[in-house]
Amino acid sequence: MKTAVKNAAVACLALKERLSRVPMRYLFVLGHMRSGSSLLHHLLVSHPDLLGCGERNAEYRSTADLHRLTLAARYHRRAFLQPCRYMVDQINHNQFIPQADFLNHPQLWTIFLVREPAGAISSMVRVLGQYHGTTLDDALNHYVGRLQRLAQYAQTVENSGRAALVVYDDLVDRTEETLARLQVFLDLEAPLSPHYRLFEFTGKRGDPGPNIQQGKVHRPGASTAIDIPHLQLARAAAVYEETLEALNPFRLTTEER
Repeated sequence: MKTAVKNAAVACLALKERLSRVPMRYLFVLGHMRSGSSLLHHLLVSHPDLLGCGERNAEYRSTADLHRLTLAARYHRRAFLQPCRYMVDQINHNQFIPQADFLNHPQLWTIFLVREPAGAISSMVRVLGQYHGTTLDDALNHYVGRLQRLAQYAQTVENSGRAALVVYDDLVDRTEETLARLQVFLDLEAPLSPHYRLFEFTGKRGDPGPNIQQGKVHRPGASTAIDIPHLQLARAAAVYEETLEALNPFRLTTEER
């Protein structure tokens, strides 16, 4: 019964979208674990023109999957009638976009989000190790595999005007400038704020740690670094640089793209 109701709701929302004069846009934050994707997601969906419900861990293959994102976001946020321009999801794992050319869907915008290896891998082991048992090998394998996939995605994107690159250090250290550039990229009238709302999904879908509860952008305090073997760190650093090079066409400036 619940499935039938959900399918009917998806059909109604799809019909509503087809009849709308302004088609819905969708926005994916494509990052990796501990890249700041939950932080960026919160900043985005605190804006009145964007709606999301945290990291869904859902697969995207077709327009129907985008409609399911719309339904999930409106249902979990209790915002069935709220006008908005973008439905947002954060995606940190390769299996959820099995076909890279899906990123060329005409209603889809993409923000690539990456973090340098030492900070990202150490954070995976410290934070995700505490909550999910993530080991150093787990973190290294995820980081390298995910960045390689992001580089592959970059080569697939046909319209560079619908893709943007954000680096974690810019998000937390040059927040105002980064958010201003994203405002231009997304063509938003109201600015994005460095303060964000806490939602029902905060700490449950996405970042499980305490920092996401702060409600504002801040760089976490210094933590004990994880001892990463030199060869593994060097490999991760090389993949990071290769990925940045692949994503460089999507680096934003203050000018409209």
